[in-house]
Amino acid sequence: VRETCGEGADKAINEFLRSKLCEVLEPAFPDGRRRILVIEPHADDAAISIGGTIWIQRHECEFVIATMASRSNHTRYRDMGFNFFAIDEVTKIRRLESELFAKLIGGTHVTVGLTDADLRYRDATWTRDFFRRHRMSIRMSSSRTAGDQERVRWTDAVRRLLAEHQTAEVWFPLGGPHTDHLLTAEACYEVFQSNPSLISGRVMRVYGEFPYAARYPHHMNDALNALRNSGAVLEDARVAIDKVREQKLRLASIYDSQDIHEMRNDIDSSASAHSSCAGRAEALWILWELPKAIGYAW
Repeated sequence: VRETCGEGADKAINEFLRSKLCEVLEPAFPDGRRRILVIEPHADDAAISIGGTIWIQRHECEFVIATMASRSNHTRYRDMGFNFFAIDEVTKIRRLESELFAKLIGGTHVTVGLTDADLRYRDATWTRDFFRRHRMSIRMSSSRTAGDQERVRWTDAVRRLLAEHQTAEVWFPLGGPHTDHLLTAEACYEVFQSNPSLISGRVMRVYGEFPYAARYPHHMNDALNALRNSGAVLEDARVAIDKVREQKLRLASIYDSQDIHEMRNDIDSSASAHSSCAGRAEALWILWELPKAIGYAW
């Protein structure tokens, strides 16, 4: 830019940064960082749920962000009524957003390749008319109980992730009301119980998903109670994020294909609800004992 613009280069770069048209990447991160596998249902879930914690720990921890349902046609452009239903193109956009997020935290992104709930409703290129006529049914499909074949696919994917990525810790979602979030959580527990050698010696952390904590305030408590009633032992390990709030929102804004601006208040409300004092915090728990049964009983 300096070669092209001369003396005006720095002003132009600063304006691009201010307008969020570019990002500054750290040139290097420390060697020997503690490796952590973060399993997220969709691209953006890690950023909006625990992006502050990840940012705080990026110099001590090397994060591997694994997106389960990475095949998708879900964007805010689609929901605004634009004729934008190209599966390959949307999947690529969301992957590139995730790769940029990973670069900013000095980590890596893994595309698992499963299909999200919206697209499982009809796995084909939609038309605007199809979306208009089926919009309510598509929305309801994200709340339905997953079938056995889906459970097997997601469980196999988690098993491969744990086998391929040798990390000191594994972070996975509590299980929001969205079917893909529940599938991810239940697949993790299934693998942990059936293949204990895959988690031997690893620290397991559960994270609460935003913005569900704000939109469905009772769900997180119900999920925690269901786990504890089934024998799970959880230690509160929430992380205060007041000092990195703006950076977290900046990280979340990378996912411009999604309704991040609309979720901004939800992200703040969720963080405030899970702080132990005045201020904001992200919800995490250390899992010391696995539940005896799989699945949430509400």
